[in-house]
Amino acid sequence: MFESEEYSDSEKYLKVSLEYINSLPREKKISYCNIIQDIYNHLGIIHCNRDNHPKGLPYFAKAEQIYELVKCIKLPCPQVRNNLREFLRESNSESTTPSKSDAYGFNTHSVHAFYIDGGIDRVQVERNYTLTLFYLAQVYTKLQKSEKAVGYCAQTVKRQLETNEYEVKDWSTNCVNLSEYFIENNHFSQAEYCLFAAISILPPPNQVEEDQELRAMLQAQIGRYYLHRLRFGIDLHKKGASIGLEGPLYDTVHRKFIEFPSLNLKWPEITDVNDIEQAKFFFRLGNTQFKKALEFFSLDGYVTDNCRVKKDISDLYKCIIDMEQSKPRIYAMYERRRDLLEPIVSVINPEAYEALWTELSVELVTMLHEAFDLKYQELKEAKKMPKKSQFEILNVYGKGAIKHGLLVAEKLETLKEIEDRDSYVQSVINQRLAVGKIYSKLYDKDKKVIVEYYSKALENYKQLEKHLKDYRTRNDFTQELEEQFNLCKEMIDLLPIKMEKLRNES
Repeated sequence: MFESEEYSDSEKYLKVSLEYINSLPREKKISYCNIIQDIYNHLGIIHCNRDNHPKGLPYFAKAEQIYELVKCIKLPCPQVRNNLREFLRESNSESTTPSKSDAYGFNTHSVHAFYIDGGIDRVQVERNYTLTLFYLAQVYTKLQKSEKAVGYCAQTVKRQLETNEYEVKDWSTNCVNLSEYFIENNHFSQAEYCLFAAISILPPPNQVEEDQELRAMLQAQIGRYYLHRLRFGIDLHKKGASIGLEGPLYDTVHRKFIEFPSLNLKWPEITDVNDIEQAKFFFRLGNTQFKKALEFFSLDGYVTDNCRVKKDISDLYKCIIDMEQSKPRIYAMYERRRDLLEPIVSVINPEAYEALWTELSVELVTMLHEAFDLKYQELKEAKKMPKKSQFEILNVYGKGAIKHGLLVAEKLETLKEIEDRDSYVQSVINQRLAVGKIYSKLYDKDKKVIVEYYSKALENYKQLEKHLKDYRTRNDFTQELEEQFNLCKEMIDLLPIKMEKLRNES
């Protein structure tokens, strides 16, 4: 009944079984430790699946207590069986090959006693305890108690590896989940250790699609680890700080939570990012892993994974730009980012991948706007009149930002659900105001063309005003929205005056 998720009946019969076992004399009750463990685990799952965690967690605590109790019990033989089929199989077996239970430290070739009325299977006790830890990790994850969840998950994967009782995909995925927590909390040594532990247990590269996908997932995750390392190192460098060789930050970065001795992995040493060459070192490490992942995650079949990895590569360039001093190299990296983002934004379906398309489009617009502002400031500060080609580059960045910014704004303004449209009001404002700002900075010798740019800017502000008036019929304006609305109206009043002035001058 439990396996078929008939939880009400399962709970009833589990409690009846528990009451019966509890009625037995203490010396006899001990023979049912395996069954009691199962009952407590199952009752814990039943209540936690109902979101009744205060009632479910005590059952898992009791399962832990049973494990601690059994560890201390001294028996006349190493292990007692209560599974008739297994008992008969082992009794008749002439094999001398050690079984997996050797990993728990038990001598499986000793004579096994069998009791119809109960028994303690120490191997099963260990397995049940691993399940208890696994369930607790899931429960605390659901309760958003990350530290406890990570602690139980770490114990689970360690025990699974020690006993060689795990599925490669599940074990690797759990290591990835652990690494995400460690990265988030700047425990970089432990994060790297877990990721390379996951890679180390994979089968050799082959043509099995499931194996290829798992390897690509891990490669992408290792790439993201190096991306975080790069960001962290650059942020420290900007603050004039460092990890150093000792101290609180050093201890945080190198803190050890879990280790897998059987894998013979070296504990990672975390270093600083003090200059562009060190930044490039981490860039190359991350980029290599991302490129390997993209060999499997093609856009045809793995749209989300492909887009995420390409955005991650774009973010690597974004980090390097913060350290780079050479303007030509900075512009080259902006172009590389554009080459990564623009094709996928143009190809993926905005309806089918709405959130992903919006995120990537906003990233692309932001990047083009940054490049436009950098070029605009460079031309503004030039000591002599820049070449025509430089103004063309300026306009290419600006018009690109305008194109994609308007696509984002129009998409968000026309969402089917009113609640969705309202939730994106700030994003619409950001895009529309940015578009208006860029239109006012585009360059052309012909003042008639400038007037056309102003006219398009005016149309853009009027569309924003209309959208905000519609929003206001359902929602109150915050102070920030009120200020942005007033700015929009000011531009609507100001632009016709500027356009008329330019017409008179031309």
